[in-house]
Amino acid sequence: MVQEISLDSFFDGLTVFCRYSGMAKYDVDKIDGREYVIMMHHDLGRKWSIFMQHIIEEGMKKTLDIVPKVDITESSVVFRFFNP
Repeated sequence: MVQEISLDSFFDGLTVFCRYSGMAKYDVDKIDGREYVIMMHHDLGRKWSIFMQHIIEEGMKKTLDIVPKVDITESSVVFRFFNP
């Protein structure tokens, strides 16, 4: 059985990843109905931010066909995108 990945199931997977890996905490804000902001926080440095950027960004591209705008710092990664 093949199931289509939805934005909700993507967020569910992100929750499981963050909860059980302990490698980041995240918040999601929904703005104006279609715009989303995912803020991921960690204490593992800039290289980890770059790693998280690539892993989440690729997951969004491949599963949801969404290309987010990404900002990174030493301890956070912020993804901004519109849900089509």
